[in-house]
Amino acid sequence: MMSRIAYVHWDLDGIASGVELLKHGTIDSIFIPYPGYYWIEEEWIDAMLSYNEVYILDMIPRERDLEILSNSFDKIHLYDHSPICRYIGKYPNLETICKDYPSTTYLIMKEYSLKPSFNIIIGLFNDIGDSIKSLGEWAIFKNILSKYDLDLDSLGKLCNVLNSPIYYPDLNLLYENIYLLSRELYRLDGIDSLDKRLRYINLASNLVNKIVSSTSYSGRCIYIEFKSRHYILPLLISRLIREYSSPFILIDKGYFSRYIQIAAYNREGNYIDYIVKLRSLGYSAGGDINFIGAIVDETGFNSIINEVKFISGC
Repeated sequence: MMSRIAYVHWDLDGIASGVELLKHGTIDSIFIPYPGYYWIEEEWIDAMLSYNEVYILDMIPRERDLEILSNSFDKIHLYDHSPICRYIGKYPNLETICKDYPSTTYLIMKEYSLKPSFNIIIGLFNDIGDSIKSLGEWAIFKNILSKYDLDLDSLGKLCNVLNSPIYYPDLNLLYENIYLLSRELYRLDGIDSLDKRLRYINLASNLVNKIVSSTSYSGRCIYIEFKSRHYILPLLISRLIREYSSPFILIDKGYFSRYIQIAAYNREGNYIDYIVKLRSLGYSAGGDINFIGAIVDETGFNSIINEVKFISGC
């Protein structure tokens, strides 16, 4: 009998995508990697070897990881809404579903002809926020939210609480998200771990506030280097995009012991070709036209950051 597992991105779009496929009967289990790891550790592959097929949701691993997966499983399915998905290598047992949709939950809804659901909505809102109102299905989504006494403001608070284990990080609570979404426990008062999650939010918010308040910039670019053992980079990215129109570059030299995280954003930039180049060199890199995220070693950092500065207009 064929058995299938989903390897999902740790945010709500990835986890909700896995839960939708779980409810649909497409997969049997969900594996969540440690936040920030855009590559696949050998022990994680070993942990999934009892399954015949792997569904990679809302994430694009390195080429070398895809090659290892191709040699380890009968079939690999990769579902992602990033434009980088179209540039990954070809493997005989790899199926790629790459669509320019606003989220992976939305992609899955379309590919499987699923009815709109709360999990589809929360994955969308996680990725595009209030822009969900511009989608053709908004009236249906709004009606579903009202059944749970939610509007976009309260949905945003719920998303923040569910995503909070990413910042610490706390894998146990990320796996709890599978339970909560599977059983439609969408109210804050129904989350037993709420107090711990709120502490994580407070911790991450304080760290981000400290970094932003101590940042000064001149010219047209924000450049921030910091060290944190917490995975606050996504929060910092969202904060800068929301509050500033300037291009920015973020460097975290504290989360990984052997690697450096780079994130850059430029509304007028185009990072696609450089993301593809970094992936061809074996690095973990992703993003879209206006954004790049990469994890690099110290050896390649100086040359890579100079090129990122150039593309970013810094």
